[in-house]
Amino acid sequence: MQRDETHYIERSRMERNSSRSAKTHRRSSLKSSLLTASAPATKAPAETTAAPPPVLNDPLMYLPEVEKAVRKSGTTIWRMEAVGKFPRRHKHGRNAVWFRSEIIAYLEAVRAETQAPPAPEKANQARREAAAQRRAA
Repeated sequence: MQRDETHYIERSRMERNSSRSAKTHRRSSLKSSLLTASAPATKAPAETTAAPPPVLNDPLMYLPEVEKAVRKSGTTIWRMEAVGKFPRRHKHGRNAVWFRSEIIAYLEAVRAETQAPPAPEKANQARREAAAQRRAA
């Protein structure tokens, strides 16, 4: 009885190993066939030296960094996102991240909105003249 059990165990191990090697062989032959089928005959030199897309060079900012840069709390940022006044966050695993370029664009837009136009020259001149008249009197 023990011999039969041992024989069964050894046979099942051999079958598993042979099926694994067959699967591995099938995968590797599939990979090689895909690589040879999709590889172009000649490559242009421009394709090999192409720069990576700008998204890959754009650093990610996590919530604490964004809070410091924008000077708003996480709750306020979340509310502004919901209304559409702030760039949307992206999920990076469990974390929320923003692209630095999006935050900089947001800050520049806010700065452009809040900058007051320069005071007209005549208004400043009129104030100076009125102050000079008061001093003279």
